Amino acid sequence: RLAGCLVLMALGIALASLGEGDEFDARGFGLQLLSGCLGGLRWAMTHKLLLNDDDEDNGEQHHRHRKISPLRAILYTSPTTTLFCIPLALGFESSSIATDAQIIDSPSEILLVVLTMLFVATLVFVLLLSEYWLVNATSSLALSVAGVVKELLTIGGGLYFFSES
Repeated sequence: RLAGCLVLMALGIALASLGEGDEFDARGFGLQLLSGCLGGLRWAMTHKLLLNDDDEDNGEQHHRHRKISPLRAILYTSPTTTLFCIPLALGFESSSIATDAQIIDSPSEILLVVLTMLFVATLVFVLLLSEYWLVNATSSLALSVAGVVKELLTIGGGLYFFSES
């Protein structure tokens, strides 16, 4: 069943890539496929973390489901995520950060940038909390389906609001 899901996912990515015509890039296709697989693995491992069903009591193995809260799961996973993402962000974006830092010169612009970053960070936190809540309440498969719906809405919104083709 897992192999069938992976084949179906690969076919979906391939069909989406066919619309690009002559611009099809095998590396991009491979990276997108790897991204989908690792995303599924991430949510399956998150589901396992949230259930935490391997608890020992008095030397005997008891399988009871002691769920942890989504907020605590974010507390456990965020430091590691930050440690992996900061070097990548600095490596890819350091020249843009240096260029943009020279453009911002007034305190009101700095305040606007900080408030915008706080607003976006709050939205990301709420999205992450809702994703963890959904995995905790259902399963990683439900989140995968919700993620596909979110991507379709993003694409549709781009087509509608920005007249993208």
